[in-house]
Amino acid sequence: MTTHADDTEDIMAAIRRTVADPSSADLGEPDVPPPPPNTTEARVQAALSRLTGEDAIPPSVLEALTLEALDPLLRDWLDRNLAPLVERLVREEIARIAKSG
Repeated sequence: MTTHADDTEDIMAAIRRTVADPSSADLGEPDVPPPPPNTTEARVQAALSRLTGEDAIPPSVLEALTLEALDPLLRDWLDRNLAPLVERLVREEIARIAKSG
């Protein structure tokens, strides 16, 4: 009998393998085109396009579940860190402009 913990471990192991070697991912989606050239920026842009619906190809089940799980974590991080981050960056930019002027 498979337990919830076993299923979770299997899923986590698959995610770790995919993160370590994205080309090894077998998501059972043969109609999905390969990612753009192997640059990190291009791959991130392609993933974001799929997740935000800008791409014609909808996100896979794994991507959708991951996004759903990360959404509250990202919102919490942004709530705690965005305002101080923007404030720091604005101060640094004002200081840089003041020094050059």
